[in-house]
Amino acid sequence: MKTVVAFSAGTDSVAALIDSVNKYGKENVMAYMIVLFLQNEKTIPWQEAQMFYGKKICDELGIELIVDRRAIVSGGHNVDPDIYEWAHSLIMFCLGNKQITKAVYGHSADDRTHRHVLLWWQIFDMCMKAQNRAVTLEHPLSDISKRDCYSMIPENIREYIWTCVKPKGMVRGKHGVKKYVACGECGKCKEFQTKV
Repeated sequence: MKTVVAFSAGTDSVAALIDSVNKYGKENVMAYMIVLFLQNEKTIPWQEAQMFYGKKICDELGIELIVDRRAIVSGGHNVDPDIYEWAHSLIMFCLGNKQITKAVYGHSADDRTHRHVLLWWQIFDMCMKAQNRAVTLEHPLSDISKRDCYSMIPENIREYIWTCVKPKGMVRGKHGVKKYVACGECGKCKEFQTKV
């Protein structure tokens, strides 16, 4: 039986991954990352950074990382990132993998629990019930601050946390990308600076 953690390489999802590993053992946990790409099949730059750092985190922890690439097909709304496509992908992944009994979503007390998040939690439960699947959706960090989530993360993993949605670029070395450069100014960077 497996636990799948909705994973973005951000503070809350990394803390949720660490929490799940501590509770269930790394052999029973997998990280699931959604990467949305544009219609020209070009990956959105901040998601390239997410994949880069997500792989480093999972390699360091010895956790399986599943990257699910999905085309952005919706538009005309202001939900950013597109939680509907992301939630749909996680639901379908859980339905299609019989060994999964638990899904974990990192959502700290500092996060705004807007109606879209609450809605997809309800839809997740309804979909599992409709398909006779006993997969539970947990959000164990809901009462913990982002700062406390950060303190749960081992020092050797903290350097790989990625939150920026407008990266300035990357630093290349002999063997490819060495690191991505955060803008320090987007909402996610400012959130990290003030709450962590």
